[in-house]
Amino acid sequence: MKKRTNKLFYDESPTGESVRPWVESFLGDLFIRWSDTDPNKGYLTCPSERLTPKLHTEKTGPKDTAIFVGGRYPVITCFHQSCRCVIDQANESLREGIKAMPGFKPKPLTAEEKARRIKLQGLDREKERLTKHRDWIFQNYKWPVAEIKADSAVIKDPWLEYLHLWEPSDVIWSGERFHSSKPKHREHFKTARQWAEIGAPQYPLVSSSAFEPDCYERSKDKIIARRFLPVECDELDADPAKNKDMSGTILRWLIEEKKWRLACVVDSGGKSIHGHFYIDSIDTDWAEKCLPALGVDPGPLRAAQPVRAPSFIRDNGREQELIWKQ
Repeated sequence: MKKRTNKLFYDESPTGESVRPWVESFLGDLFIRWSDTDPNKGYLTCPSERLTPKLHTEKTGPKDTAIFVGGRYPVITCFHQSCRCVIDQANESLREGIKAMPGFKPKPLTAEEKARRIKLQGLDREKERLTKHRDWIFQNYKWPVAEIKADSAVIKDPWLEYLHLWEPSDVIWSGERFHSSKPKHREHFKTARQWAEIGAPQYPLVSSSAFEPDCYERSKDKIIARRFLPVECDELDADPAKNKDMSGTILRWLIEEKKWRLACVVDSGGKSIHGHFYIDSIDTDWAEKCLPALGVDPGPLRAAQPVRAPSFIRDNGREQELIWKQ
């Protein structure tokens, strides 16, 4: 990273316009392309791209890594979970860089921010408890894939029955990961009723949130309602079958101990299963903070992150199968 400037770029009221020059200088070679529509958002090269070998296990898109500068501190996010440790380190460096600047004084916390900080501190403690009890959970809440399928209601038309979990007027995104951000991508945003009329899934991925009408950007600020929280685990075991069975354990634990309402379970056709939980039964702060302690992938817990569409046939010839429904 380039040497930090000593100039104070904001006092108590940071804005995207004033933060951006400092961030550009601090990140150096990670060229930032700022959004034309949102002064607090930009896209950049993932910090992990400096490393050899590369950490991304899938093709890297131009908008996979973003930076947000409208909050108390700049924050980098990346679509790829394999680089999470590098992203965390980069965000820590940004925070420490700001704090080290002569004369910098953060604005006082509001009552709401203080309450949230206390809540997050409590969640940190609960995350530690979950980490300690992880083996006990996997021993006592087993729900292997064979039992998940046996426990399901009869499934006749997987795609249609999945769409019936939504409100008919909900605008759902479906496509490839890069089908977003341009006006031509409006065709990937249709109501549940319109997708049902087509009769079969057209693309491998689908959103878990409903978007604004006439939308063409799959982003958090375009969401009008979260419907589901997908729970996915890719790294519990190297063996895909064991990984899926262990994932079922987490789903059962969430149902029985957290009282979450499960809407459906989708086999990705790869190495994981995805449990879609109704969002109205969930504390999303708890989910995002604590579930990774059990091996849950943090990516799908984000509101705009796409997941596998049921009934689509993958390039490997396997179906993304709906294996359980209420």
